[in-house]
Amino acid sequence: MYAAVFLVGVLLLGALITLLVRGAPTPSITLDITPPSFDPIVVEDVSIIRHDTSVDLVARLRNPNPRAGITEYPVTFTLLDASERELSTTTVITYLLPGSIQYAVAVSVPTTRPVAEVQVDVPEDLAFVNLPNSLTLPSFGTLLQDRERLLRGAQTIEQQVGLVTNNSTFDFQRVEVIVVALDSTDRAIGVGQTFVGELKVGEQRQFTSQWPAPQVATRGVLLLATTNIFKEGNIIQAIGDPGLLR
Repeated sequence: MYAAVFLVGVLLLGALITLLVRGAPTPSITLDITPPSFDPIVVEDVSIIRHDTSVDLVARLRNPNPRAGITEYPVTFTLLDASERELSTTTVITYLLPGSIQYAVAVSVPTTRPVAEVQVDVPEDLAFVNLPNSLTLPSFGTLLQDRERLLRGAQTIEQQVGLVTNNSTFDFQRVEVIVVALDSTDRAIGVGQTFVGELKVGEQRQFTSQWPAPQVATRGVLLLATTNIFKEGNIIQAIGDPGLLR
């Protein structure tokens, strides 16, 4: 009896000494490795601008993610006739800056038969790129200086002249301006896309865009200046801490 009690005491004392030497067992930790979720890209509007032997196609896209963008975003336009038969397809590659509105534009798409409808297909599996909060997004100022109708041979065109200013903290190698004419219902009735090339911080550049004169009056003109910050070499100078680009 006394021997058994003595043996139990020895075992308990040994366990206590082991605990004091080795310490308490480390509690298990569960790490949250759930990948970040992103809101889907929204196709807000699609417009067909018809001409005699071609059409211009405009899709307005919205990226609701405030700090995540997409480097390449293919948009496929499928033209259909009145019987919903496919006439042709055209794919344009654009990009989406965080929290931005972007226009995917296909200009002068040839047609041999009347186009009744256009379908837009966009990818579902997207590779978003997160930007650090310390990186400032591009900022441009735009101003419409003049709009007039001109006669070019047998065709009347509508010409827009504007000014773009780089209000960002970076110089950019390639800046583009998308110009959209709107009617009284905010429907796109004219579209152009022009590139102003390199634009340094604080620099201004005049641009011109034109298209066949619409059949209805132009109520307003939308100017969207943008640049692809995801493209290698496009940011050509940093004002401030260069480490933000690493």
